[in-house]
Amino acid sequence: MSPAQGSARPDSPAGAERRGASTRIEQTWIPVGDDRMVHGEEARGRVLEAPAAAGVLESPVNGRARAAVLVVGPLGRERVVSTAAIAVLSRELAGEGCLVLRLGLRGSGDSHDLPGDDVRSAWRADVRASVNELRRRAPGLAVHAVGLRLGAAVLLDACTAADEPAQEGAAAGDGPDARPLPELERVVLWEPQGGRAQLRRDQALRRVSVPRPTADEGAEVSGMLWSREQAECLRTLPDPRRGPLPSDRWSIREEEDREAAEMLWGVGSEFARVPRTAVHEIVELLTAADPLEPPLSTEAQRAVDMEPRASAALTVPDSSGAPQRVIETFVRVADGRPAVLSAAEDRPTGGGRRRRPETAVQLIAAASEPSDGPTGLWTSAARDLAGEGMTVLRAERPGCGILSDASLDTIPSPYDPATLRAVGSDAAWLTRRTGLPVTAVGLCVGSWLALRSAKRTVTRRVIAVNNVAWRPGTGYYDLLYAERDTWENAPRGFTESLAREAGGAQQRPTWSAGVRDVLRRRLRGLRGAVETHAPAPARHLLALLGISDAVSSMLVLPGGAREIDLILGAEDLAEFREARGDWGVRIARRLGRTVRVHDVPPLDHALLAASGRAEVRTMLRDMLVSDGRDGDRVAPTASGDAETTS
Repeated sequence: MSPAQGSARPDSPAGAERRGASTRIEQTWIPVGDDRMVHGEEARGRVLEAPAAAGVLESPVNGRARAAVLVVGPLGRERVVSTAAIAVLSRELAGEGCLVLRLGLRGSGDSHDLPGDDVRSAWRADVRASVNELRRRAPGLAVHAVGLRLGAAVLLDACTAADEPAQEGAAAGDGPDARPLPELERVVLWEPQGGRAQLRRDQALRRVSVPRPTADEGAEVSGMLWSREQAECLRTLPDPRRGPLPSDRWSIREEEDREAAEMLWGVGSEFARVPRTAVHEIVELLTAADPLEPPLSTEAQRAVDMEPRASAALTVPDSSGAPQRVIETFVRVADGRPAVLSAAEDRPTGGGRRRRPETAVQLIAAASEPSDGPTGLWTSAARDLAGEGMTVLRAERPGCGILSDASLDTIPSPYDPATLRAVGSDAAWLTRRTGLPVTAVGLCVGSWLALRSAKRTVTRRVIAVNNVAWRPGTGYYDLLYAERDTWENAPRGFTESLAREAGGAQQRPTWSAGVRDVLRRRLRGLRGAVETHAPAPARHLLALLGISDAVSSMLVLPGGAREIDLILGAEDLAEFREARGDWGVRIARRLGRTVRVHDVPPLDHALLAASGRAEVRTMLRDMLVSDGRDGDRVAPTASGDAETTS
């Protein structure tokens, strides 16, 4: 039996109840087609065979609710940026006695890929399946909904557009959805955006914010590539603001403060903010008692079904193009955090059984972003590697993704001791689960976490993509994130909102604050001079003290991984060299570490360009899939860039 086909129950009982939280959170698959699946006790451990969307369920911890709410979020980078706000909205709704289902539309996050070019029909099916799922889990309760940005347009489209019946013989869930249109009680369309305007904005943002050429084919946006036909279909998705709503129980909410609105969905993820007032008002609207109905009370609550559908199957091509069956399972790691485990079905293929893999793989996201990584890239990479026979883990980190801290208005610093412990714990959990050493793969902060947390007895290898943090301590990064309003690319609205909260937005700076600013600028200049002229050994010492960056300080950590691959795009390679990367690699090799540096110019830092994303997927396959040669698992990259050693 494959590691992904174990018990559908979480691997650790340390759920929300054990942590004293007021809500319970479970990841679940939502069958979009006719899965012919039984429910309850008989369904435990059964693999879902239908096309599926990924969902997150949240309910009061006692498992009783007075209403159900579907939340349909946006796609692409807007989905990443708004993750924390949607998590807070869900937490507050559950706290008010609601069963909440956060839907990940197919083609995004952990959900299955879109089945073709008709994105509207696919997303209608996702929404309708989700409403049916809520009605099954919370029978007899009113079902409300919230749609954010493009999710608002998809929600309205699913509830108003009637599809033609599926052709005879078509696979359920792959063709048009002929089920009745869902009826919802109260609906909020939050900052709605039609398909044409969304695509136009996303394409323009991609061109100005990612320093790489766009793809020649299709319509490329940051972190996603639509086919030409998908883009044409997306453009037909109506703007909810330009047509009638189904009833007076549907409402559109657009924030008056446009800069504050963009902090919700339209900035870099490190500047995302939770709009508390908007969240409170949406929750009040959806949970308010109807004057024409009896008042809601504790007695009106009913038990709801929180049992997750844990495992789902999908077919992916391996490196030879042959179809391989992959099982993905929602699990909990040692401390109860949710995670996704991707693994090949353990069965003979072709001439015999698949060769046992040499390593399990741990994928670590950048910044404080969800576990699917750079806009879903880790999900795609996990399925690639699982199709080659590997077991791949991507886990949510503390305070990130669906575990976003509801008490914070901004994302926490990801350079955190608790996060380091969690990443190290995840590697140990994975090696216990598979009996294999671990290869940790990270992007940016994820790379730093992989290098810093690696224990030689568990993590054999680290593949660090675009790491720019070259000092092992966390103090400098804590200070950096505490002062992110001073960053060069900090949005004005972010800086002004922090100033207002501090009570100093309209006040003249004090004399002491002015002196501090001058000293800070002088110290930055002095540090820059020292970094430029200090010899490499002195730079190494400064890095250990948290004063400067030095590549050597991260490559020779005691007890760390003995095999390290650094994959660097053009800009990040320049920073690597400025941080004495040449010297650091030489020192690490003298101390017995195997260090390889890969110069891959197509990679933008956040892996938002389609060319760079394809390059990383190809490189991971080449580097991790054994080709039968002892000690040589590194093939040339897709673009032909040779491995370099600086």
